[in-house]
This record gives sequence, structure tokens and C-alpha cells, in this order.
Amino acid sequence: MTYHNEEPEHAESPNNAGTRSPSTRRTVLTRALAVAAGLSLLSGLMPLTAEAAPHKGSGPAIVNVVTFEVPPAGMASFLRISKVNSRASRKEEPGCIGFDVLRPEDEPNSVMLIETYRNEAAYKAHRVTPHFLAFVKGAQEIGATRTAHVTKRYYPD
Repeated sequence: MTYHNEEPEHAESPNNAGTRSPSTRRTVLTRALAVAAGLSLLSGLMPLTAEAAPHKGSGPAIVNVVTFEVPPAGMASFLRISKVNSRASRKEEPGCIGFDVLRPEDEPNSVMLIETYRNEAAYKAHRVTPHFLAFVKGAQEIGATRTAHVTKRYYPD
């Protein structure tokens, strides 16, 4: 197999000038595995790209940016229920195209949620799911307070 501006596989090796080094089964297998791994990675990315693409006529994506102040004693529990809510939203809600749980480095009692939904209908559907309602109840029990900004995504469109 040769590529543009490369020597053929059976070309002389710089280490063994004047001798030919034929491809071994190991070399062929290694190259085949590298190609397969590359294709596997690409195929894993393709569904994410397709899923994140907005549907025509569905309206702009909705991004909910929520900041919670969490009592130190409740942080571990809050992070656990946030993880459950994030995973369930991404797995069970086709309209949820992103749900990040973030911890600002210089604010030890803060947690941010960045939630992205395909459109207004998907955002409204999220707010009545069992996992969201369980999260709200858990956050209240922990004593977390929140500020939220529901936005329409301007870019990327």
C-alpha cells in the first residue's frame, strides 16, 4: 500500500540499505486494526452530530443555564442527584441534546447545569419527567437555592 509521496511497502529500509523488507502479517494486521479503530471512532461521532442537528421548522434550541448554591453538607448528595437527572435526560428524552453538570473552580458551593433542548416543546416535556421532579424534590430537601436563565440559542444555529 503506498500513499502520495511515499515509498512502496517493499522498498529498501534505511536500516538495512540494499535489502528489501516485505510486509509482515503483523504489519498488515496493525494497519488494519488502526483503520478499524479510526472507523469506529468516526462512527461513534456520527450519531452525535446527527442527533445534535436541529430539525427544520422546530424552532431554536433552548438552553437552560441554572446555578445552584448548595450547602457544603449536601454537596455529595446534590452531585449524585444531578448526575442521575443528567443521565436520564440524555438517555430518555430525545429532545435533550446536552446536559452538563459543572463545578466552578473558585466557588466550592456552586454547581451549574447547562441543559440544551431541541426546542421549546422538548424543554417543557423535560420539566414533567419523573427524573426531573425527583431532582427538584431532592434539591429542595438538601436546601439548594437556584437562579436560572432560560435562553434561545442564537449561535450555532
